Amino acid sequence: MSNAKVVFFTGLHEKIVEIVTDHAPEGFETQVIYRNTSLDEQKAAVADADFILVYGARLHDDVLKAAPKARMVQLLAAGYDSMNLKLLREMEIPCCKNSRAVADEALFLMLSLYKQGIAAHASTTSGEWNAPIDGFNTFELADKLVGVLGIGNIGRQVARRVQGFDARVQYYDLFPLSQEQERELDVTRVSLEELFRTSDIITCHTPLTSETLHIVNAENIGLMKSSAILINTSRGPVVDEAALIEALQEGRIAGAGLDVFEQEPVDPNNPLLKMDNVVVSPHSAGTTWNTWFRRAEFAYRNMNGVWNGDAPMAVAQDYDKRAISRLVCCAAVGRTPRRKKLGTYRMYTGDDGESHYEEIDLSQTPGWTSPLATTHIVFRTDPAGKFQDWHPAPRRQFVIILSGQLEIGFGDGTKRVFDAGDARLVEDTTGKGHTTAVHGDQPAVLATIPLDD
Repeated sequence: MSNAKVVFFTGLHEKIVEIVTDHAPEGFETQVIYRNTSLDEQKAAVADADFILVYGARLHDDVLKAAPKARMVQLLAAGYDSMNLKLLREMEIPCCKNSRAVADEALFLMLSLYKQGIAAHASTTSGEWNAPIDGFNTFELADKLVGVLGIGNIGRQVARRVQGFDARVQYYDLFPLSQEQERELDVTRVSLEELFRTSDIITCHTPLTSETLHIVNAENIGLMKSSAILINTSRGPVVDEAALIEALQEGRIAGAGLDVFEQEPVDPNNPLLKMDNVVVSPHSAGTTWNTWFRRAEFAYRNMNGVWNGDAPMAVAQDYDKRAISRLVCCAAVGRTPRRKKLGTYRMYTGDDGESHYEEIDLSQTPGWTSPLATTHIVFRTDPAGKFQDWHPAPRRQFVIILSGQLEIGFGDGTKRVFDAGDARLVEDTTGKGHTTAVHGDQPAVLATIPLDD
């Protein structure tokens, strides 16, 4: 197999770039493109790229269009609002994210507000011993109800951290966790209204999309307790700053911790910078020395996995679960012939010996109860409540759930629950096969891709 080519678009310092690229596995070649490189040079670089790696640089649409071989765009950060996900979806290229340090910053902001950390430091260094601490204005995280807005990778990490302080966690997400995941994480799913109405702390970890723009608005802030605080380490426009400023000025909420702003760099005259009950930082939550090693390791591990046939990890949600499943499928099995639109297809070998695609409208085939075998992909519908005892299955396969919820049991006694939008590698290490059970009252529509041993 030929080497995999990675093109790394970045504005990072050369020393950090070297740290990142040193994590490339054997058989990977990385070409670094700095953000001041001309557009023509960028397009030439990606013409034969297998992967595109990005941090601190914006990818022009023309550059993406010039990358016909690319299997994946891998980010070295958690935010992906600067990426054209619509174009990537049309090109069948998944975009994968990456970060962990942000969770630490969220906890830091909570504790800074609860313990009056900034004010206590200032008064102590100025000789005013214990001046801001009056016995009424400092608090503990223990027994507080933390509301996580967006339970993705960072949101889950924040949940684990605050639980270490004996806080309780509830969450809201357009893509909720499975019941199994909720039990494992010990979190409770609630409505958006209940999250704002009952939480002691609201901490924002949602991507910025058209659905989440100003999701923290005057109406939802108005639901918050007067003792509640708001933390935002996601993206500035997730919060309506004007509504937040008004609520803080009127004392309708207790405080805010902000790493991000609607305008960045933030206007020095922004009222949020003048408030004693607001702690701020300059969109630096994800930037630590340690994080470069971790980000680089994950990025190359993810790319190497896809290169070797695994499903991509941490795929950025575009609020279109079927499209996400399709992207995962395409990345895993390699590039497929271009089509004018995305959808659900069966792939088969025609009389001419070539691969062909036939689009399938799943909504028009509710009666599917038996496998529709194809050359590489098998689509099927299992009716609600169906349980199938041990049955043979490929040793390694991708399982992609298009709708419903399916539980797979393995020969070693373990089980996995798949939700709509999930796409995972399933391996039978025992040779015994699987059991399957459809949860809930909806049929499970799935696609499986058997892999060679």
